[in-house]
Amino acid sequence: MQKSFPLKLLVFCLPFLPLFQARGQDQPPVPDSRQAKSDQSNEPKKPPELITNDTPSGLESCNSFKQSTSAADKQDPALRAFLRSIAGRWNFAYVRRGDQRWWYNHSSSRPKNEVHYLFGPQALFFESRPEFAPPSITGCYVYGSGHQVSAELFDLELRKPSDPAVTQIVRLKLSTDHKKLEIALEAETNPEPTIQVLEFRSANWSPSPSPH
Repeated sequence: MQKSFPLKLLVFCLPFLPLFQARGQDQPPVPDSRQAKSDQSNEPKKPPELITNDTPSGLESCNSFKQSTSAADKQDPALRAFLRSIAGRWNFAYVRRGDQRWWYNHSSSRPKNEVHYLFGPQALFFESRPEFAPPSITGCYVYGSGHQVSAELFDLELRKPSDPAVTQIVRLKLSTDHKKLEIALEAETNPEPTIQVLEFRSANWSPSPSPH
């Protein structure tokens, strides 16, 4: 039976938190400047995030996982075509919900440390790119099943390599110019989900440095 799991946004601290640990406290986003102070009590609570630092066993699974384009050819044709359309390196730009927007470190300004999403043929890797340190892989997910929701939306199942029984469905939307990718974690149950917005960087999906 499919199990949903919350995830935690702690990319640059507490490096050995479990990958699917529940958030201790919900943190509201920085409100849009158009929102009055009287509305602050009604701000949506921030849901679990996809970005995370993996456990030692999870990182070992990520480091040992070898992506294969031949194995990817065995995927459902619609899923394979969609994954090819989003293949590459994406920078996690910001988070939004409705008319609110905030950065993934919960502040009102863009963090200098970047987080890249690397969409390969069979798996999604997360790469932390600190300003004054070498990049490093902090986690990964293997693709499960997927299906097209509409002309613009695609649902994709993600599995933790160290525990394939634990799955989560994310909804993805690729812009018509293929420069922006949106990821909604709770789209199946929330009519106004929180969305992670990624910006395309390069066609390279390997866990290695890329030009800025």
